[in-house]
Amino acid sequence: MPSLPSHTIKLFVLGQARIETSVATIEPDAEVAFAIALYLILQQKKPVSRRTLEELLWPGVPGPIASHRLRQTILKLRRLGLPIETIGRTRVGLPNCHIDSDYQEFSRAITPDGLTSGTLLTPLLGFDPRHSRAYLEWADERRFEITSQLTRSILGMISRARAAGRWDAIEASAKCLLAFAPFNEEATLALAEALAMRGEKIEGVHVLDTYMAEIGGMPAELRLQANTMRRRIADRMPVTHASRHADIRLVGRAAHMEALIGQLGEVKASHGSVFFVWGNAGIGKSRILSEFLAFASLQGFRSHRVQCRKSDRGRSLSVLLDLIPLLRSMKGAIGSAPETLEFFERLLKHHPGRNRSPGPSPISERTCSRLEYALTDTLDAVCEEAPLILAVEDCDWLDAASATVLGGIASKIDNRRVLIVFTSRSSPEGSSSLLPENSRSVYVSPLSDPDARALMLEMAGRGENGITPDYLDWCICVAEGNPFFLQELCGHWIDTGDEYVAPPSLTGLLKRRLARLTPPALQLLQTCALFENHSTVANLEHALGQFPHTLLASIDELATAGLAVTISGDSNPDGFVRLVTRHDLLSDTALSQLTAPARAYLHRRAAISLERLIVNVGDAATLWSCTKHWQMAGEVSNSLRLARSCAYHLLDAGLPSEAFQAFEKAHSFC
Repeated sequence: MPSLPSHTIKLFVLGQARIETSVATIEPDAEVAFAIALYLILQQKKPVSRRTLEELLWPGVPGPIASHRLRQTILKLRRLGLPIETIGRTRVGLPNCHIDSDYQEFSRAITPDGLTSGTLLTPLLGFDPRHSRAYLEWADERRFEITSQLTRSILGMISRARAAGRWDAIEASAKCLLAFAPFNEEATLALAEALAMRGEKIEGVHVLDTYMAEIGGMPAELRLQANTMRRRIADRMPVTHASRHADIRLVGRAAHMEALIGQLGEVKASHGSVFFVWGNAGIGKSRILSEFLAFASLQGFRSHRVQCRKSDRGRSLSVLLDLIPLLRSMKGAIGSAPETLEFFERLLKHHPGRNRSPGPSPISERTCSRLEYALTDTLDAVCEEAPLILAVEDCDWLDAASATVLGGIASKIDNRRVLIVFTSRSSPEGSSSLLPENSRSVYVSPLSDPDARALMLEMAGRGENGITPDYLDWCICVAEGNPFFLQELCGHWIDTGDEYVAPPSLTGLLKRRLARLTPPALQLLQTCALFENHSTVANLEHALGQFPHTLLASIDELATAGLAVTISGDSNPDGFVRLVTRHDLLSDTALSQLTAPARAYLHRRAAISLERLIVNVGDAATLWSCTKHWQMAGEVSNSLRLARSCAYHLLDAGLPSEAFQAFEKAHSFC
């Protein structure tokens, strides 16, 4: 270490203790000298009585002998560079020197960037004073003060890192704190939370189980928060399925996470809000939303997420028919008004073959206001149990009726514990009907070059050989900050080892990746893309008719390649697990590989599978999707039959305006 300026003392108490002056280093093995120097430094320039030092270091020793030893030790310390001054006749101190201490510098740190899980912060390690009981008590008090200051600092770091969604920093900070304060509850909860957010759900639960076992004899109220966190991790956190991109950390989105997380406190205080996240395709909107919803679940929020598709623009009440079953299944929904529950039952259940209305409906003919009232009633009932987040992805593709109803609800949540998050590829100006005046929006910009480099290096680390710096720079230039493009470029390199040979367009790159799939796996991916929101495993099995072992191999191949992911049944209106493509760009590219006859046949298989659900379950949400598949298969008579059935269903549900639009669409099939 370079020499320090004159009269500047550096005190190290974190880890191995020592004192550095301009000429020497004083360590704990110099027991008496280190003990006196430490005492004078931690007195913060306050003069100390010589008699006090003598009694602390040499208790029971006659006064003249103790005074002589103190004079000799002070002289030695002055020679080692510690500028001890005599103040009056009976006191000594360090009034005119500058003292830097590592624990104070650490406490002034704003971010935990320098911390790793191995950072040693145990105060005064290696210092075990045995001079007197009084000195030992003094040293223990100083350790407690330093530990308390460090604890406050690290908890502040954890709080700032949590607001920005930096789970790696939270994990490192919590582990550092637990190294010297193993029973700190806040650090334990933060570590479990960070592990769960990084996909290590089992490890997070294990941390909490170990903590509760160690404090088993404590009152039940002291175990309440740990029990609550354990239940939330075990019950609400999704299981991470193995894939190439499953555990890639979120990079370069701290500001976006901070903006979203900042809304949670307001929502808990019954100040509902609307948040609009927008950016280009593949820029990472869905990943930000996934990370945010997972974090919110650990804070006690319930959430539901619906995905809009291109075909939804022509499907009446598309998003609402997906959202209503999710809300009805939530705890507290039973508290909705009876007429609301009856209305939803009539709207969601379809009776095939009914081609005429049984008579005038008692429900108001004002479609949107009736739906808005019913949904608001259910939201109020659900929010009595827990605050709620509704996420609507790709709202660009909302049908008109759903947009009107959601816009009406969004304007009335000011005093409700509800947060509505919309994602879109277009700016807020294009979705003004959805957004009240007090809504907030955030633009997801391309990653900066350093963030793109960090993301690429993390993904490339999964390859057998390291990526070359020149090729890394080339990928960053080609991707232009788009995370999805970076992942595809890296996936292409990992699969083939080729550099600088990726096609100039993303579509070309995706086609190359799809070309490496086996025919059954490609057919499965295409079927998932065609089914859109109805790509349940049961529907895929029925449509393809493949042997189970073939389907299993195809699912494994797609998941390993990072081309498809599963969505748990808890997140879907029908309660079934879905297998979906990782991005709409993949869906479009996969479907473009089908010939026209093959695509028509696949539409026919999809229509047969969906109509089976309509007949067996009475699922009204699949009506228009099934109609579209019959139309794309070229079987217009079946399209007309289902379109008429859908129109009469809307009329029976008390929605004549929507029924009129459905009849108009049915007329086009005649």
